[in-house]
Amino acid sequence: MELIEMAAILGQRIRSSEAGERLENAARAYAENTELRSLFTEYQVQQKVLEEHGTLEVKDEALISAIDKRLNEIYDQIIAHEIYKEYEAAQEAYNALISNLISEVVRQANGETEEGACTHDCSTCGGCH
Repeated sequence: MELIEMAAILGQRIRSSEAGERLENAARAYAENTELRSLFTEYQVQQKVLEEHGTLEVKDEALISAIDKRLNEIYDQIIAHEIYKEYEAAQEAYNALISNLISEVVRQANGETEEGACTHDCSTCGGCH
């Protein structure tokens, strides 16, 4: 079996793994949630207004302050949302899986037989044991 075929199979297995399915489900819930979509839309509109106002020669500091305050409120609402929290946790778990897999592939490709074998050359390492 060619290496690229093996990588494709690994990629498919990663996607169907518990971490992959969790991320896919969390991303779907995240994308389909009308409350979050509304918050993101408002956030983007507020950012656009702030950017456009920043190009003006005479700036309205009260307006800038009000927009900034609203942006912070929206941001806080987004990151406090349970669906967003689950998406972030799922993304972290998925990234950790990918990182561990990459470290293992590198370890094996370098001929290391012991897990956590340290070469004392950090450029060869996927992370400290």
